[in-house]
Amino acid sequence: MGDVPATIRRYGTTDSYSTELGELEHRTVKARYKWTDRKEYSRQIARIEHRETRLRHINARNTALDRAARADDETVRQVDPNIHHVIGKTENLLLHIGLFVRDHMGDPAVLDFIPKLKCHLLLHIKVLLYESPQEKPTAPDPWQSVHLKHDCIYKHNILRLHYTTYDVRQGEDIIHINTSHRNVMVLNPFFTTDNREHAFWYARVLGIYHANVFYLGEGNTDHHPRRIEFLWVRWYSLDDSAPSGWKHQRLDRVTFPLLGDQDVFGFLDPSDVLHGCHVIPWFLTGKARRDGHGVSKLAQDQADWEFYYIN
Repeated sequence: MGDVPATIRRYGTTDSYSTELGELEHRTVKARYKWTDRKEYSRQIARIEHRETRLRHINARNTALDRAARADDETVRQVDPNIHHVIGKTENLLLHIGLFVRDHMGDPAVLDFIPKLKCHLLLHIKVLLYESPQEKPTAPDPWQSVHLKHDCIYKHNILRLHYTTYDVRQGEDIIHINTSHRNVMVLNPFFTTDNREHAFWYARVLGIYHANVFYLGEGNTDHHPRRIEFLWVRWYSLDDSAPSGWKHQRLDRVTFPLLGDQDVFGFLDPSDVLHGCHVIPWFLTGKARRDGHGVSKLAQDQADWEFYYIN
């Protein structure tokens, strides 16, 4: 084998002078010949070759677009550490809300999906449109005054959250809806030191979205769409029967409410999320669905456990 480097330097690599590549190319032409009618086959083979070339170009272009979308939405990017969260800018994964609700008719997760979504967006579009509270209309607006561009919302797979750790450093949580890393915690707005309310609420993220929102309420003349980001979540409820907290030196225990309850599913502003949380099933009590059959395909409740601990 000692003569191989010298031979390569003198004659080049073997594919430079080997006839193997040319001989193998005959198979390509013969394969195309089978797709002709054996009459004027030269012209037909040329057309087949041109068609294959165009398809390769289309595939290459689509691959480049997919890579750009993944780079925007799924790769680690350097961002300003002062930004609370990062959601991709791509609008490749669009979801028509009317078709979405129709396709999942009967699923508890889409019960009042559109009214709940637009009520959530109504609060945020007003904040973007009116700089001061005095400018906001005093009369309450119905959710029908909120419109989505093309009636679409745009899906993302990843949410990056920046937060301050206990040792005053910056941490980052990645919420990915296709993995088990999709649980978040927010402050309980009703918590005070004088009541028995728990300090935090916990939720499982079902979807990460943004929408281009119009507000057609009374008195508004700015009809330009505004980008609003939001999370579609399924809330946990705290198990009050289990002692928890620093006093009892036990982890918080939560469970999923019944799917028929009014506020099981909702929408959340990513800016309100503190950070992700680690949810551990209480394996001793087993699965909530003993038969393994769930009610909601979107919530994937067939895999629910009876109780969970917040780590």
